[in-house]
Amino acid sequence: MTLVSPASGVVLDVSAAPGEFSKSLESANPLITVADLNTVWIVGDVYEKDVAKVGQGKQVTVTLQAYPGQQWTGHIDSLSGALDPTTRTLKVRVALPNPDQRLKPEMFGTIRVEAGAHQALVVPAAAIIREGNRTMVFVKSAGRPEQRTVTVGQTVDGIVEIRTGLRAGDEVAAEGAKLLKGGPTD
Repeated sequence: MTLVSPASGVVLDVSAAPGEFSKSLESANPLITVADLNTVWIVGDVYEKDVAKVGQGKQVTVTLQAYPGQQWTGHIDSLSGALDPTTRTLKVRVALPNPDQRLKPEMFGTIRVEAGAHQALVVPAAAIIREGNRTMVFVKSAGRPEQRTVTVGQTVDGIVEIRTGLRAGDEVAAEGAKLLKGGPTD
């Protein structure tokens, strides 16, 4: 039997088998799934703590594991109305033109949103020492290491924001800080 699709596109799934009997009114399952891939939806999850940084129309950059070193630019065109209660994330959707059909359903990738920048005092994560509920760094003072308690903020790519306890220009032990403290180095 020949089936004619009501729209042009790519066959993504055929759920019928030769000789299978199906009554379309009694079955909710489609026989064939056809999709127009000229525009694809990139769907991603935004952690709850980052929801305020995204919004409809915000520019994004999409990278895919299938095409390392390449990126596509788009805009968030939809945000979910509720968080997923299990993952505590919000779904976002980006529609990208796909004229050459290189973008395929179910590819893995990353959606990057430019959330803006703010100035902060930062140190490498290796400089941070955590002891109980205290967070410390070692600062060079009069040629000798001095232990200082600090309050940390966000951590991004191995760099930790310091909110209090340091001043611009302080020299911090970036490596081997645990050796200066003494005791186990993990």
